Amino acid sequence: ISVYYHMYILIPSFASSAVMLFTSYNNPLAQPRNVLGGHTMCAIAGIISNYFFGQEWWAISVAVLLAAFFMIITKTLHPPGGGTAVVAHMAELGTNPFLVLFPVVVNAIIVIIAALIINNAISSRKYPMFWR
Repeated sequence: ISVYYHMYILIPSFASSAVMLFTSYNNPLAQPRNVLGGHTMCAIAGIISNYFFGQEWWAISVAVLLAAFFMIITKTLHPPGGGTAVVAHMAELGTNPFLVLFPVVVNAIIVIIAALIINNAISSRKYPMFWR
């Protein structure tokens, strides 16, 4: 999806999520709610910081700080989402934040589905541990 929408800089963030979901699948931070919610909250944080502060050198720090805050208050902490906040902040969105938000949500759903299939195909694994 990132390639289709020419959002190549989202790939490292989701590669980190994939590593977490396939190697640390029982980690509470790798559960579906955290993956989807974390990336979504981080994208929103990046969009907000871009809107209010533009491309100032210090504004990426605001994006990451907001991302952490949003993930904490929504209980969706997912560390790879920090990269998503940076990407969302740096993206040239014009007036359409969905240019970042849509690929982020779809990528998160795809990585979760892949983790469900692959982890549950291995008899010694159970993914997810919980959905809430």
